[in-house]
This record gives sequence, structure tokens and C-alpha cells, in this order.
Amino acid sequence: MSDQISEINNTIVSEPSRIPFELFSKKNNKTTKLINNDDEEFFIKGRNNWYHFGLEAPVFATNIVVEALNYDYKDCEFRWKTPRNNEFQTTKASFSQGKFEFSINDLITEFEFRPASKYWGQTPRIEVVGVEGFTLDWLEDAREELSNLRIAKERAIHEAQKTIQISQQKEASIQEQQQKLTEQQNSIQENNNKIDALTEQIAELEGAKNDLQDAIVKRKAEQSELAARVEKQEATIEQRTAERDRLGKQINDKAAELKSLENDIYLFPSELSEFAKRGGEDKSFYWKLALLPLLVITAIAGQLLLNAVNLSTVLNETSNARIFSIFVTRMPYVLVATAVVAAMLKLAYALISEIIRIDKETRSLAKVSIVATDVSAASADNLELSDEEIYHLRTGLKMDLLREHLKTYLSDEFRYSDSERVSSRLAFLKKQRPNHEEESPEHGA
Repeated sequence: MSDQISEINNTIVSEPSRIPFELFSKKNNKTTKLINNDDEEFFIKGRNNWYHFGLEAPVFATNIVVEALNYDYKDCEFRWKTPRNNEFQTTKASFSQGKFEFSINDLITEFEFRPASKYWGQTPRIEVVGVEGFTLDWLEDAREELSNLRIAKERAIHEAQKTIQISQQKEASIQEQQQKLTEQQNSIQENNNKIDALTEQIAELEGAKNDLQDAIVKRKAEQSELAARVEKQEATIEQRTAERDRLGKQINDKAAELKSLENDIYLFPSELSEFAKRGGEDKSFYWKLALLPLLVITAIAGQLLLNAVNLSTVLNETSNARIFSIFVTRMPYVLVATAVVAAMLKLAYALISEIIRIDKETRSLAKVSIVATDVSAASADNLELSDEEIYHLRTGLKMDLLREHLKTYLSDEFRYSDSERVSSRLAFLKKQRPNHEEESPEHGA
């Protein structure tokens, strides 16, 4: 392997070099003399023209360098021909570090370049043109050198592949042996673990067997006890079910009685909110009606003020104006306006008075409700009265308060106690009360 590496290192490969001036045609041209120029005093002024160079024999050019001055930030066009065809191939390069450099890597027979125009500043100039590459003779030698290098490379690769293959085979064999050893060790460890696990399982199963036998004995005793408790609970459930049905019936009866008593207690207050709501709607409606006469009065007042201004203007401009004639002509308008204003004021007064009356009645009704509730609750406290007697007395109190409140709707001769239905009801209650009093001592005895 080392012999092949030494052979590769000892193989010499030619590097590209400058093409000599002798290979160029038209050697007397000033442009051709720029090839490999080493005279610092010799140069050509740069213009936007094509500078042409021809070769007596094709050469393989790797790159072409044009050394110049005062071409900063400028570009240069370059084109060349090959033996393959008679057409130019074109490229472009920018001026950098005092030169234009073109990468060719092709077999050429002629080339030319054209710098960009420069309109101000120092005059540009072209000093040296250098072509780097190989002549045909050099290419033949390089081909032979590359062939030798290729052969040495193939031999080295072949030896390396053989060495790598042997190494891989040995490494695979080592890995295979190590894998077998690891598998055997793992198998031994797994078998040991299985033995330990089976030993522990046998001990656990023996203990579980004993526990199950003890549990079976306990569960049989518990089953007998639970059967007795179930029978006892079923009897208790039947008893509680009967009691629940009885209490449910009593609750329904008491709920119906409670609802009846609540309806009796709230005979009057149930309509209070509706009355107040209706009063609010009436007040809103009356306010809307009262707005119309107020607008009419305002409009007439404005009209009178404007006409008064016009009258003062007439008196100032006309010295012969007759005041009495003007007064007579204005009199019908004044009478009509006065009548309209009076009617609107009366209508507005009536509507606003009705609004105030509704508000007073609403507040009075609220007071009556509060008084009726408090007085009825206080009057029945610590008195031996039945529910029916309390109901009728409370109704009488509410009706008296309502009559006082609604004097404008009910006549002053109304008397709650003069009602035949109420009178007969009270007489019936008085007859029934002694019977209840006689039955009470017997029950007590």
C-alpha cells in the first residue's frame, strides 16, 4: 500500500504557465507587443475598441489577465474562438486589483477584449496581457503524466479495497463472536431470573392458597349474617314505605290548606302591583297629551313676539302711520290667539291635574296596603279566633280601608257588615262556635 502512495507522490504533473510571445501572430503590431510585456514605459491608451490577438497554433488557455490602470468600477468584454467552430464565445469581468481576469479553460485560436468607456478622470491605459495555459506539446506531456498518475491511483485504490475488505471481514467475525458471547450470557441470566421468579411465585401461590381458604370460611359466615340482615332491612323498608305514603298524603293536605290560607291573606295586596303599573301607564299617556298644548302655547308666544317687532318697525319707518287702524286690524288675531292660549292652558291644567291625582292615589294605595298588613297581623295575635273568623275580620278591615281610599268610585253608604252574604256567614259561625267549645272539654277529658 505504501509503494502505491509513494508512486502517486512521485508522479509529476505540469502546472499551467504563460504562453510565450513567439506563438502569437502579427508580432509587429503594437497590440501584440502587450503579450507578457515587461517594459514599464510601454503601454496603450485605453479606448472602447476591440483589441485583437491571434495565435499561430491552438493553445489550451486556463485564464487570461489584462493588467491596466484607471479602470476602477468598469467592466471589460472578452470573446474567443475555438477550433471546433468559427463563432465567438463571450464573457465579461470587472476591474479588480489593477487587472481584468477572465477564466477560459478551453482550446482557443484567437481572442479579443473591449474595455468600457471612461468619460472623465485620468486617462486609462493597458500595460500587460498575459495568457496562462498549455501548448499542444505541453498537453501531450501532461496527458502521459496524467495517465501514469491514473494507473498509480488505480493500483492504490485496488490495494486499499483489498485491505478494507479483509479488515471488514475480521471486524464482522469479531462482532459475530461478541454477539454470540453476549447472547449466551443473556440466556444464562434470563434462566437464573426465571428460576428465582418461579421460586417466588410458588411461595406466593402457597400463601394465596391459605388466604383463600381462610377467606372462604369468613365469607360463608358473612353470607349467613347478611341474609338475616337483608330480611330485617326488607321489613324495615316496607314499614318506612307505608310511613312515607302517609306523610306524603299529609303533606299534600297541608299544602292545599296553606295555599288556601295564602289566597285568603293576600286578597288585597295581589292587585296592588297591577294598579300601580296601570297608573304609571296612564301618567305616561297624559304627559304625552299635555305636550301638545304646551307646544301650541310656545309657538303662539313666539309668533306674538315676532309680530310685535314688525309693528315697531312699521311705526319707526312710517311717520304717518295710524295706530288706531293698526290696532283694529290686529284685534281679531289677538282675540283668536287669546282663545287658543286659554283653551290650551285649560287642557294642559286638566291633564297635569289628572297626573297628580293618579300619583296621589298610587301612594295612598301603598299606604293602605302597609296598614292593612300590619293591623291584620297585630289584631290576630294572642286571640282565640278560628281561621275563618280571622279571615272575615281581616276582609272587613281591608274593605273599610278600600272604601276610604276609593271614595270617588264607591258610594258613602256602602257598609261591609250590611252585606247579606257576610251577615249570614257570621251568624252561622256564631252558632257553630258553642258546639266547638262543648266538644273541646270532652276531648280533654
